Amino acid sequence: HDVTVNGAITTSGGTGATGGNAGTVMLTADEDVTVGATITAAGAAAGGSGANVTATGQTGDVTVAAIDARGNGAGAGGVVTLDANGATSDVRINGLVQTNGAGTVTATADDAVAVAPGGSIATTSGTVSLQSNTNGAAGGNGITGQAAAESVALAANTSISTVGGAVSLQATGAGGGSVSSGANSTITTTAAANSGVVSGAVDIDG
Repeated sequence: HDVTVNGAITTSGGTGATGGNAGTVMLTADEDVTVGATITAAGAAAGGSGANVTATGQTGDVTVAAIDARGNGAGAGGVVTLDANGATSDVRINGLVQTNGAGTVTATADDAVAVAPGGSIATTSGTVSLQSNTNGAAGGNGITGQAAAESVALAANTSISTVGGAVSLQATGAGGGSVSSGANSTITTTAAANSGVVSGAVDIDG
């Protein structure tokens, strides 16, 4: 069975020392997970923590719009994990996926991963990892008009940015495809203020 959500999901807490922490979002389907509106799991009050957001297609695609898992002020950012399993299963990111602090963004697919038109990813010190063909086998069919089989693709005018974090884009395995980016798409890793970090690492393997 599929999980399809057309409305917004909000788990941000109320006010107060602990009420500002967001609640975890976990979406798991036997087949596809599709979210057409924003998931907000951000800290609501000063110091409130963002929450983890996980979407897993056990034998299908994962498609998301915007996700906000940022902490508020000094609050910790949440971890965003998107995982599509199955030989022809893909991850599509259609909006801004963002977290902060040590919060990370990871997207893995047995077929292709696409940051689609309108999509982007932003973290601070947390890593960004996009990996296709995680089952290591051929047999994928890609995402029509967005990504070739077993590949990682950034559409035109999309972006990935971190502040002192690292970015890894990998098409893995014997059946791995390519890593590609459209016109005016950008990957930016800048130094955090007073961190001593010159810039984050960018690893492209495809």
